[in-house]
Amino acid sequence: MSEAHPVLDTLRSSIGLYQRNSQRSDPGKSQSLCFQLLDSFSEALKKLYGSKDVNGKGCPSKGGETTNGHPTSKGFSQQMAISAYQRCLNTLRRVFSQFIGEIIKAMAGYIPLPTIMSKLLSDNGSQEFGDFKLVIHRMLSMHLYEKRIL
Repeated sequence: MSEAHPVLDTLRSSIGLYQRNSQRSDPGKSQSLCFQLLDSFSEALKKLYGSKDVNGKGCPSKGGETTNGHPTSKGFSQQMAISAYQRCLNTLRRVFSQFIGEIIKAMAGYIPLPTIMSKLLSDNGSQEFGDFKLVIHRMLSMHLYEKRIL
């Protein structure tokens, strides 16, 4: 999705700015700024998951089907619109998940892992962590590796 590249570039620039200046500022303020950035993308992702999922299965028919259950031309176009909407929604979810992954990876070197994990778990404790599973797994693997080295 080419529209997301400028946003990703801006996000990476913001992360770089944070990383360069985090050593000069108060650690609490520095963490707060990073968590605000994370929250802004997490809230957007939550809204995408909170939006009504339209997959064509649980939606009531609005006159688009014949009595035998086959779609009429109106029902077919409605199904196509629902399918396009669902694809768009899934793409946006993947893009925002990638943005959040970028933020979390960047935080790992500047904020202690237990702090990051507690923030993720406290803010998203009721979620299934489908979007965060890979990132959390990588962070835990990296933490275990660092722990073995030390």
